[in-house]
Amino acid sequence: MGNARKDSIKCPICDEGTLASRQGEFVTEVKCGTAKKELRVGNISWDECDACGEKIFDDNAMRQISDARYEAIGLLTPSELKEIRKRIGYTQEQMAAFLSIGNKTY
Repeated sequence: MGNARKDSIKCPICDEGTLASRQGEFVTEVKCGTAKKELRVGNISWDECDACGEKIFDDNAMRQISDARYEAIGLLTPSELKEIRKRIGYTQEQMAAFLSIGNKTY
């Protein structure tokens, strides 16, 4: 019943098709310097338009894709940075000051 309602939602991008719920592996590319690397994120959910093919991700899926992108290019993920910050007992403001960067940059 929940899928039937979601499937009848009109695509906000093309305003032509309807959104269908999808789940599985999401594959895209990420730039790593001048090279491109395939990025695979398993077991996520998204909505996809049956007319234009646009994919719409919720916050959880976006977080998974973002973390996978950071890992693919060899950087700490936002989740890992938060864990480190909490482990040393710093607030976000204290961490920004420690790194000599602005609060919004951190």
